[in-house]
Amino acid sequence: MRTSDPSARVLVVEENLTARDALCELLTQEGYRVEAVTTPEAALTKAAEFEPDVVVADLPRQWHTDTTLVDRLRDVPRPPAVVVVTASVVCSYLLLEAGATAILSKPIDLDCLLHTLQRMVA
Repeated sequence: MRTSDPSARVLVVEENLTARDALCELLTQEGYRVEAVTTPEAALTKAAEFEPDVVVADLPRQWHTDTTLVDRLRDVPRPPAVVVVTASVVCSYLLLEAGATAILSKPIDLDCLLHTLQRMVA
């Protein structure tokens, strides 16, 4: 599945470097312009300069009940759609209430992620 919009930008937030690199490679192969960071704090800075269409965030365990990233992404000049990857049901509800666009469960289903991104950038 290739994205229909070659200019679609995705910001990946993933602290595990191996997982981050693999996800970035997949998204690049699918035609997305991709940037990546390892922390939610760095995501806020990068989002302001990169202006992603979508942020895909696999949040560290200590952030699972913290909605700061989702809340603050709504304040950037071009607020992106936010896809959060989590294993926590409680986190899912909190983040959806805070404005996350989609929640994907761990382990991540790559076909589901690609379909979700396709819908968001169409």
